Amino acid sequence: MIEFKAECGHTVRAKDQDAGKAVRCSYCGKTCTVPDDKDDDLDFLFQEVEKSAVHPAIQGSSTKRRRKRKQTVVAGVPVRRGEFNPFPIILKMGYAAVLLIVVIVLVTKFVLPHFRDNGSSASPAIEPGVVKKKYPPGAEPKPIRDTKPQQKEGFLELQGDTGLFVSSVPIGASVYWIQHSTQVESSKTISLVNGCNRAKTDSQLREARPGRYIVEVVFPWSNADLNAYPDFFEFRRKIRDGSEHEARREMERFFLPDDADEMFVRKAEDMLYLVKRFDVQVTPGSWGTVRALFLPKPLTEDRSGFDYKIILDDYLTMPNRYGFDEEQVNVELKFHEVPDNQWRDIRSILAKTGAVPFKAERNRVILFKIRIEDGVFAAKEL
Repeated sequence: MIEFKAECGHTVRAKDQDAGKAVRCSYCGKTCTVPDDKDDDLDFLFQEVEKSAVHPAIQGSSTKRRRKRKQTVVAGVPVRRGEFNPFPIILKMGYAAVLLIVVIVLVTKFVLPHFRDNGSSASPAIEPGVVKKKYPPGAEPKPIRDTKPQQKEGFLELQGDTGLFVSSVPIGASVYWIQHSTQVESSKTISLVNGCNRAKTDSQLREARPGRYIVEVVFPWSNADLNAYPDFFEFRRKIRDGSEHEARREMERFFLPDDADEMFVRKAEDMLYLVKRFDVQVTPGSWGTVRALFLPKPLTEDRSGFDYKIILDDYLTMPNRYGFDEEQVNVELKFHEVPDNQWRDIRSILAKTGAVPFKAERNRVILFKIRIEDGVFAAKEL
């Protein structure tokens, strides 16, 4: 059905198949042409004739007034009747997105921190009678934070909480240990005593119950690591040709001091053995510790102390095996009047061997040690 306005303003209805044909207006009786619906599909936008308009025949005027057409505009775009317009939907979706963003920002900024803090932002409680110190603006003390990385202290490979720990430098020495109640002659090895236990150095002997023990750390004089030391062949010749007393004195002269109670050379039929003997106490919840230093004794040029640089560079190639608080060690070294230019080398040796001697004034020798259980620094005058 096609609807259009006649010249008189009356609405005329015609069938679709009458498009382009002449029909008569039922109101004024004049003939008018039915418009083509395909070309005039925006007729619904024509402005309605004002109701107060008077029919031209009554006014006696032949002037024909053309009607102004009014178009529907959405978002600045004219819309034709029957055409799908996506702009209103897009506009509404835009409003919804903006609203959603505003809600998310408000929740993130104001709501979530409240639940996350769970009241932690509240002022800390003040004990009765304690006056809170006030500071001027900008002078409030900052909280102290421990920025040092956490590391294991003591012997890094330690397992268990009690027993007998025996190490040597170089590694690989034979270990013999026995209860202290056994009668053992001086300068006589315990390796042939009944009930003697055997192991290798770097052993954690957890079967050792609390008590007192005799421990011997033994190297054959033909050991390859020992033979690599400077002047070791000369040392071997002296202990081969000398007496027991002279051999003991040569061992004390050649090797770095440690906390061995006795050093001697055991002569067998076809071999000589270098022996360091220790008296060790194992207490409940702690370790009895033996660290035998079969290292040469290099002296400084003025022979006033040990040359730690040579010890580090020439003899200690193993990785660090002990952890400790370096600041605490520095404080102790300062207390024992160690020159600060030796601190670094001493700490490096302690990290590898757990023990290092220091030649103090008046020919005193102090053995610095790291406890294997907790990395605490200790010192023993030899």
